[in-house]
Amino acid sequence: LEVVDYPFTEVFDANRYNYQVNVPYQVDMIEIIGEAHPKALIYGLGTKRDLNVGSNIFVVYVVSESGARSLNYQIEVIREEPSDDATLKFLHVYDANGNLIEFTSSFVSTTYDYIVYLDSQNIMSVNIDAKPNDPKAQVFNTGNQLLEGLIDGKYHTIISIPVMAESGKVLKYTISFYREIKLEDIAEIEELNLYGSDNVIYIGTDLLSKVQFDKSNTGYTITVPYDISTMNLQVKARGIVYGDGIKAFGNSNLIVYSVYVKSLSQINQSDVYTIHVIREEALTENKLSSLTLNGVNVPNFNPDINSYEMSLPFTQNPIIQIGATAFGGTITGIGTFELKSGKNVFPVTVRAQNGEINTYTLTINYVDSNALLESLHIKGSDKDVYDDSTAKLYDDFIFNPEAFEYIIKIDTNIKYVRITGAAQDTVGAQVVGFGTYKVENTEEKVYIYVRSADGLITNVYTLRIVKEHIPSNNAQLASLSVGGYELTFDKNTYQYYLSVKGDVNDLLVYASALHPNAKVSIVDYEHGTPSQEIQVKVDGIEQGKNVILIKVVAEDGTETYYRLHVVKEAQPDYLLTVLLIAVILLWVSTVVFFLIKQSRQKKDDRRNRMII
Repeated sequence: LEVVDYPFTEVFDANRYNYQVNVPYQVDMIEIIGEAHPKALIYGLGTKRDLNVGSNIFVVYVVSESGARSLNYQIEVIREEPSDDATLKFLHVYDANGNLIEFTSSFVSTTYDYIVYLDSQNIMSVNIDAKPNDPKAQVFNTGNQLLEGLIDGKYHTIISIPVMAESGKVLKYTISFYREIKLEDIAEIEELNLYGSDNVIYIGTDLLSKVQFDKSNTGYTITVPYDISTMNLQVKARGIVYGDGIKAFGNSNLIVYSVYVKSLSQINQSDVYTIHVIREEALTENKLSSLTLNGVNVPNFNPDINSYEMSLPFTQNPIIQIGATAFGGTITGIGTFELKSGKNVFPVTVRAQNGEINTYTLTINYVDSNALLESLHIKGSDKDVYDDSTAKLYDDFIFNPEAFEYIIKIDTNIKYVRITGAAQDTVGAQVVGFGTYKVENTEEKVYIYVRSADGLITNVYTLRIVKEHIPSNNAQLASLSVGGYELTFDKNTYQYYLSVKGDVNDLLVYASALHPNAKVSIVDYEHGTPSQEIQVKVDGIEQGKNVILIKVVAEDGTETYYRLHVVKEAQPDYLLTVLLIAVILLWVSTVVFFLIKQSRQKKDDRRNRMII
């Protein structure tokens, strides 16, 4: 668990649940990352934006695959206060020739007003150079400045050099340039009052102040309650006052004021009055005294127990009000919230005056009040160890989610039943009772409990598992073969093809049923009582196509037919062959006869021509 780029003040340990991270004021966004078991879910990670100055509390927790929830890992991200330092490191004034012009008094970063007496009539502009103590502060109005206000050679010009701190606080240093003007030399406090953020005057000249201010006493120490955040010293005087104003305690319980007055001429200065303001130590109490939901106490609330879980049905208004009171400290996390479907986690924190944080977690499951099953399945196995691959499904009952009693009839040879199903509310409802059960008696009872997600409703389904003989509907063959021929058999294949020679007149067919109580026969060859296994000689195989029909009758009367298609080849016809040969010989003889006759005719013709 970590905050990217910003380490915890202590090394992470899975068994440690509180961590602190400090980030600069410039950082207003962080990213929390973490790792857990691959099948666990982590809640509370991610990017956290718009950090407040000071403390920001984030809660991270883990939910395991089984639904177990870890304790809260609490990360306190403390965003630093912006710097209020708007003081200068140095302030110099130069004439046009680069010569340093001295103030009437030495520069001190906490003194904001300075005087320059100009003797030369020729100095009409100056160059001001200044640098802040805090690099993040900004200085204005430096560089070349025109000295205005010239009247008959006399002038009084005041140049202001504002310095803006990182926090936006602005201090103004002033330089007053005088010629032939005499300033008052008196430096004297007339009124002084120190106010707390509770508007109480803790020391002052006011009659209502707790401690009266005496000019002859230059040192004071007062104590204020811890809940005082700032002090404001207000001084009225003849001259210029230094060291007054508003100061905050921040992370310290001590504020020190050093206040004094300088004359306008900067020649005289009053005594320095030092006031130490000590804030009381912070209380450590950070426990809740009550925790309420919609004005009603959270059940079994105990200040020493930090986690609570409740369930509310969908029928209730999703807008809730979380309230709390504490024995001491500041409470955060209470107010009005809107519930989302499922798990809603609300951290309520109590921050003691000393900064220690105690987090209470209120988890509200906004869920359905549904305690019904959506489906129910029963399978039985006759093996010594339940075997799902050969188990038989018993589904000869009508399931109704709102019917809670069922009679399930199974075969007498069944040794185990496996009960499965699903709830209608698959997300939130809890089901107890699904599983594998050994069936030893002729009747067993199994109870299925369904608890709604809100925990308000629990329904019980009662299953009476009754053993009795149930006729089998298995009408399949275990084997099929033909003597002298190869036949590839599959119980789920119901058509087979076989070719035989023309001189084959009969076949020997072997067949056996898969179920011991099923009966096998060959249609038109039923002899005697049908049996589970047969060997039948099928005769009368004719030339061409023949179909042998194997009939399987299950125990419950279900019938199945396997068809053996036999094609018998044609037998040779020898008479036709002899006649064909005789015809061919006759044809050949006739051709030869005509050829010889034609040859003789040609010879006779030649002879006659020769005689002539």
